[in-house]
Amino acid sequence: MPPARPALWTWASRTLLPYWAAAGFDPARRLFEERLRPDGAPDRPGFLRLRVVARQTYVFSHAATLGLGGNAPLLEAGAEAMERAWVQPEGGHADLLTEAGAVLDPTA
Repeated sequence: MPPARPALWTWASRTLLPYWAAAGFDPARRLFEERLRPDGAPDRPGFLRLRVVARQTYVFSHAATLGLGGNAPLLEAGAEAMERAWVQPEGGHADLLTEAGAVLDPTA
């Protein structure tokens, strides 16, 4: 699909996605970072939100459908994290977890 905005396409594909794939993902924890500081370092507020993992997983998945692939490990890690940490035994998903994985807010 040819981009409607070539400059935006170039920035997203060459700068934004590679940056978030590197700085925005912690391979040791297999989790996307909650947020980044202006210097690019992770800013961990002490909680993890389902929406961050879902959003980043979607963004990299959609990028792959647009031909900007190469991020399969991130997609797998995002899907695994949602199933492993946020799915609740009684059904549904928690919205907010501690860094250790305890539920802070069970409603999503």
